[in-house]
Amino acid sequence: MLIPMIVIAAGCIVFGLWNSLPINIIQPVLGARLEGHSFAGFPPNTILVVITLIVLLGAILNHLYGVKTKGSGLKAVDHIHYAPGLSWLYERAEKRFFDPYDIGMFFVGFFTRIGWWIDRGIDWLYDVFIVKLTFAFTHQIKKAHNGSYVTYLIWSLVGTALAVAFMIGR
Repeated sequence: MLIPMIVIAAGCIVFGLWNSLPINIIQPVLGARLEGHSFAGFPPNTILVVITLIVLLGAILNHLYGVKTKGSGLKAVDHIHYAPGLSWLYERAEKRFFDPYDIGMFFVGFFTRIGWWIDRGIDWLYDVFIVKLTFAFTHQIKKAHNGSYVTYLIWSLVGTALAVAFMIGR
């Protein structure tokens, strides 16, 4: 299992030091898109390279210190895990407090609940309120239509008078 890691690490070092090599390999495929552009050489941002090297050197020294104090590479980071200033951070991390998936699922659940309540409100509006409102109007119309000829005649005259008044008012 060590051989694949060594091969990948060696590839990273080779492509890091001679970064024009992978570009030269794929340039025939990309053709004119890379015409006039060169990505070879030392990166233009020297500060970023220096910071990266410092962090990598610090990680290597930290690992060597951990191996020396614990006697095993498996427990090399235990001195960080149980450090007085960082133990609270590790406890929260072990409880998945910083897990992006859990954080995302929290927000998804929150917006899902809001969407569910909005959906329930819309369903209530159409399935309950409108039905009850329609039933109330229909009940009043049923009361107005009682089968009496005189009542129907009065409704017709009132409707005609309203239509004439509307037309005169225009």
